[in-house]
Amino acid sequence: MASSNSYFASSEYREKLEETRSFYGDLLPVINGTFTPEQANFKNAYVIFDLINVATIRNTSIPSSDLLTDDTLRQLQVLANIHQWNLVYNSTDTIRAVAGSVLAAQIVQHLNGTLTGQSVTRLGIQFAAYASFMSFFGLAQLQAVSPDFMGVVDYASSMVFEPVTSTAASESAYPSPDDVSVRFLFVNGTAGENPLTAYPLFGQSEITLPWATFVSEMSKFTLGDTAAWCAACGNTTGMCATFAAKSSGGDDADVASTSDNGIPTPVAGVIGALVTLVAILGLEALVYALSGVRLVKKSALLNANSATSGAGIEGKA
Repeated sequence: MASSNSYFASSEYREKLEETRSFYGDLLPVINGTFTPEQANFKNAYVIFDLINVATIRNTSIPSSDLLTDDTLRQLQVLANIHQWNLVYNSTDTIRAVAGSVLAAQIVQHLNGTLTGQSVTRLGIQFAAYASFMSFFGLAQLQAVSPDFMGVVDYASSMVFEPVTSTAASESAYPSPDDVSVRFLFVNGTAGENPLTAYPLFGQSEITLPWATFVSEMSKFTLGDTAAWCAACGNTTGMCATFAAKSSGGDDADVASTSDNGIPTPVAGVIGALVTLVAILGLEALVYALSGVRLVKKSALLNANSATSGAGIEGKA
């Protein structure tokens, strides 16, 4: 993605590339079976970390393992975190967090479908790579809660979006939309070893947010349909041509920006979600889980990336 690649042209990246050259060069005895001296640098911070991290977990022996001190392993992860955070999120260029925007739309769509369906669908589960976590964390302002949210999540990490109510619910009597709230929970690593912990979203002080507030805040950065995609990326050709014509002015522009009753479309979407919300039964959740099972031959990945970029491997989700 052009937005992510622009990080490699930034002064921040160039400074980190230069100041870590000797650090990665010293690790060549460990990684020279996969990386050449030209590729052992910060540009490949994540894949170098991933290679060594998996080796420390799976391998019975590692070349020159005496170089992998606790401080070195910690520095590898810190650099990988910096590298990946800047590739998947930027506060002034939100299209870089497209994975988080798509995830946000899916979360709202699923929860609304669950609520309007009177708990027919009790649980929704998705599996994906760490980049979706990180870009959503940035969009939801979780880095303000803790800098830990700027790091690559561990294997089997999960985040949960849980609708809750304090009122009684039954098959024939459901809470009012005003009585429904949502809370966000996260665990870094398997929940079997660490408890899920609730955190506040969107810079709010409250952990549990009213449903209307949750939907409104999420809608600020969701990408849930073709029109939103076209507007976000600025494309006006192909399948986006129709939406570009509607936004160019005149009567068509009104159709694109307002609903039939004159309410702006984003507001109408929130109101529509609340009007159709009629039920919630107890504990329901959308769980978005990170699968830690990946089988990738590092040498094949290296060759493929080298062939396309000619400048080393870039860590990508």
